[in-house]
Amino acid sequence: MYTWYDVVMTRHETTQALNAVLETVGARGLSGVVVPASTVFEALEVLSAFPDDVSVAERRGLVANLKRQGLIEVSKQGGELVIQPSVKGVHRLQRAQLGALFVHPQQRWDGTWRMVSYDIPARYSKQRRLFTAELHRLGFTLVKDSTWFHPYPCFDVISELVAYCSLTDYVMVAEIARLDENSLRRLYKAYPALNR
Repeated sequence: MYTWYDVVMTRHETTQALNAVLETVGARGLSGVVVPASTVFEALEVLSAFPDDVSVAERRGLVANLKRQGLIEVSKQGGELVIQPSVKGVHRLQRAQLGALFVHPQQRWDGTWRMVSYDIPARYSKQRRLFTAELHRLGFTLVKDSTWFHPYPCFDVISELVAYCSLTDYVMVAEIARLDENSLRRLYKAYPALNR
């Protein structure tokens, strides 16, 4: 039996390991994977769901976390277990994928600005907060109300973000080659390496 002091993973490591286990289970099918095992621990071992560098005590701690947080659903089917991510687990996976989004800088900037503009109804205020927080995290600069700019290609990244936030009808993305001087000054201040 393990005790709390046997589990030495940091909070970040635990989060990463939980996400890795969920991804493995989810990759086998969100409707569930049937595993010949009598316990969740055994089933996840059979699926090779645990990261390699995680000890047995830490693996048991991860199983306890998965159950306690309600991230998986488990049912019995004969002598086998059916394991699948719960709705909460699916949302966690989606959020982890969202956090992995990244805008890759160009080696040499092409001189084109990428603009994201939106008019989001008040009833979607939660989605708007998440959307703007992610724009900020991705390195966008707010130039005017609801109008953000980035120097590098990002259409695919923004498409994923917009879909995740369910804001497709309220967001516009464009590429712009020419801007007014005042806006350019603000953008070059935000991205000084681009100023020629």
